Amino acid sequence: MYGRGSASLANQIGLSVEESKELLDVYFSKYKKVKFWLDEVGRQAIKQGYVRTLGGRKRMFNLPDKADMDYQKLIGAVERQGKNMPIQGTSADITKFALVYIYNKIREDGLDAYLVHTVHDEIVVEAREEIAEDVARLVEEQMIRAGEKLLKKVPVKVDVHISSCWEK
Repeated sequence: MYGRGSASLANQIGLSVEESKELLDVYFSKYKKVKFWLDEVGRQAIKQGYVRTLGGRKRMFNLPDKADMDYQKLIGAVERQGKNMPIQGTSADITKFALVYIYNKIREDGLDAYLVHTVHDEIVVEAREEIAEDVARLVEEQMIRAGEKLLKKVPVKVDVHISSCWEK
């Protein structure tokens, strides 16, 4: 999804480069629109010098000089980053909206709960045990609300977990 090639995938999952290439080929033959979109956004990064998230944030790229002896390598990196940024960046946009929604709803409802931290797309909220279920429901609802603000065609699913300590 993020512009990763077969060699990088092979290294990550412990397969040969050939097996990883086959996996990518199967995936993209099954999800042709995903491949088309990724290729298009990669080209956009090179042609326009930027890409945007669904939330509207823009990532600018410094495009290499065509005379640079590493031009192909550098332009390939821009293309990969151009494919990655709208996906990862939109996830960050959703998390930011969710943080605002959760904070406001906690205050609006007068709950004794606190946003503690975030890890990628995870939001950790601290609350007393007797209101943990209510807070968990609130977090789930507001995270879904944030996701649905930007994702119009993809169902938004949120996993909520209650614990006495932070767990990975």
